[in-house]
Amino acid sequence: MAEIIMGGVSIFLFKTGSRNQLNNNRKDGNFSAWYEQLFGMKLPHQDTVYDILSEIPEDELENIETDAISGLFEQKFLRKYRLLDKYYTVAIDATGVVSYDKPHCEHCLTKTSKKGKVTYYHYVLEAKLVTNDGHAISLAREWIDNPAGKYEKQDCERTAFVRLAQKLKKNIRVYRFASLRTACILTKTRLKSAKRMVGNLYLCCKTTH
Repeated sequence: MAEIIMGGVSIFLFKTGSRNQLNNNRKDGNFSAWYEQLFGMKLPHQDTVYDILSEIPEDELENIETDAISGLFEQKFLRKYRLLDKYYTVAIDATGVVSYDKPHCEHCLTKTSKKGKVTYYHYVLEAKLVTNDGHAISLAREWIDNPAGKYEKQDCERTAFVRLAQKLKKNIRVYRFASLRTACILTKTRLKSAKRMVGNLYLCCKTTH
């Protein structure tokens, strides 16, 4: 399974842009030998990687990620990156993943332009441990999705942040965090809730002129 996970990561690590390109690289004997020497495992065919990973539930993949991150904490590998020699700095922000002109699924977010055009899209809220030398290590994420069926309000970054904070507290619960967060997504109530769940909270505010 480690070979499959690493095979999935490799397409991003090597920035090949497509599974087909990485498969072509894999045919190169020098590349395959270098890969095996570097990672201590063989590079699987990307079709195999896709077939296996697409059948694994998302929460199980997140458990693998949590175990890997917890190992870094337990080995004290990340301690040198702590803020004030005390806090691990976590940046939290949302990013768009895909958008469509037609509904992709029943959980799509929607927005309507002034001309009446409806766009269907998916956003994810990501928490990353950031370091002073430029590393950004994913800790957890929460999809911003509408519920199936009828609903009064769309899901949003504010409510997703509370769910993400709960996930961080549950999965990585023994470490002190200083969280960086855009101020515009937090109400007073959620600010108190977030501080209780993730520790110190530093808000990033846009300046106005």
